[in-house]
Amino acid sequence: MRQRFPLDWRTRHRGKKRIYARYMGWLERGGYVVVALILAAFVFAFTYPMEDVITAEKAAIEPAFEISKATEATLIVSYLVEPGASVVKGQAVARVIVGEENVAAHVARMALTKANLSLADALPVVPTQEVVASSSGEAELNLDNMGRELAADGELFRVANYDDLRVTASLGGATVAQAKVGAIASLGPVVVAPANGVLVRGSVGGRSAISGDLIGPEIREEATSKLKDLHLKPRDDLELSIQEVTELLVDADLETGSGTAEGPLAEPDSNQVFAGEVISGSHSATVQLSDLPADVAASLTTAIRDRLKGKSLRLDPQTGAVISDATKLKVVVKAKATVAENPGVTVLPATALSRTFDAQIKLQNPPVSLVELVRQARSQGRAVTTRVRVRTGQRPLAFLLLKRS
Repeated sequence: MRQRFPLDWRTRHRGKKRIYARYMGWLERGGYVVVALILAAFVFAFTYPMEDVITAEKAAIEPAFEISKATEATLIVSYLVEPGASVVKGQAVARVIVGEENVAAHVARMALTKANLSLADALPVVPTQEVVASSSGEAELNLDNMGRELAADGELFRVANYDDLRVTASLGGATVAQAKVGAIASLGPVVVAPANGVLVRGSVGGRSAISGDLIGPEIREEATSKLKDLHLKPRDDLELSIQEVTELLVDADLETGSGTAEGPLAEPDSNQVFAGEVISGSHSATVQLSDLPADVAASLTTAIRDRLKGKSLRLDPQTGAVISDATKLKVVVKAKATVAENPGVTVLPATALSRTFDAQIKLQNPPVSLVELVRQARSQGRAVTTRVRVRTGQRPLAFLLLKRS
């Protein structure tokens, strides 16, 4: 039998023999553990699901609206309720005059009345109509429209339902094509634009307290007066001079005593997430294509050549030229596109420059504090915004890692 190794291939060193005898078993076990961990990592990567999401930033949270619009030329004579008043379905909200002739007659009568002419009394009184709320909620009125003529489809008033909060968002992401109605959404953090550019972010008894209404603009103005014209130097930049303080962010632990529930409402904690559901949506894209159908390409190139011929062009202030012809024409089209109603009829290759899913999301069981926050902010003309994440599916972690590698 052939000898594979020489007889003296094993070590004769007593120290090495002791080390091998004592630690070789542990080394073998360590190798087994490493191999097992690698195999477990592979199994984990191909079985652990990761959610695919599409997102939108700074999407406004608003109540659901029922908008009453003019069907033809309309003049609002008066509102029958106060702005923000609660109304019920069928309640009269506005008194209007409908029709161009009636509106013109009313304007003429009012002009004579202001001029204190007795002729105004001789003119017939123009009939008015009452417009009622189509749903229950809070009336949102534009008082600037009183006495003004609105064209057809002009907005008369809105009824806001604060029990039904909505978010309208233009969502984007790698899996936007998989977005659909009924998808689950998560919203947060909720942010209210500070009224005076001063945001207080504190802690009261372990609870987060964030508000942009506690301090007025005078502190920001004081900060401007103290810091104006001071020099600063951002990293890898020029030396700059402060001209105005636009925002102040105050972090503090707030000590409180007993008191009544008054003052502005604090914003939700930045880690709080609210659930929602996509109740409607539509796909849209901005695309670019150059491989046009032969008949379309021929028609466009002919039309372009005809329109270019004879046109003058200044190459610089002193040099001009007249275009006699255009050759080697190639047309690249940018277009807005939506989902095809009859897929597969004529499919052209294209590149998507932007791709979105425009969705309306309904918040599920919004807490009273969020409802009151939205109501308070809207009454002050401020927006309540949030980050939106919509789940479009899931796939193993390994697929995401392979895609990024």
